[in-house]
Amino acid sequence: MFDLRPGDIISGHIAFNGNYELDLSRKLQELARDGGLLADVGANMGYFSLLWCGTREDNRAVAFEASPSVVALLAGNVERNGLGGRIQVIPKAASDQAGTVRFALGPSDQTGWGGISLDASDGIEVPAVRLDEELAGETIAVLKIDVEGA
Repeated sequence: MFDLRPGDIISGHIAFNGNYELDLSRKLQELARDGGLLADVGANMGYFSLLWCGTREDNRAVAFEASPSVVALLAGNVERNGLGGRIQVIPKAASDQAGTVRFALGPSDQTGWGGISLDASDGIEVPAVRLDEELAGETIAVLKIDVEGA
């Protein structure tokens, strides 16, 4: 992981522990040994996508992230780890319909606290996709969703 952010909860766990959500990380690695595609919805900086693809050479991931500032960190982590051919970054929110949604960015010092907002005056508009349309024809081995309660 590159470009960890001082004060960010996720970055802090990775920097000090070498992992994030250890039980989930272990379970994901166990599942990754069987291979396949990870659909990583709410990918944040890409920790779980990187872990998935780092476990087995032919694993792939599709990483959905709606926050424009976090997408830049995600794309940087994918590129700097040489996984651009195996991790596809989708800079969009997952929703029940394609189009746009309001996205509250959350505190500037936290990468994982943004989310879809029902308040039209809150946040910014971001593109949205339906997972079934975006991943049509794909066989998903694991669907990981961490989207702050949306």
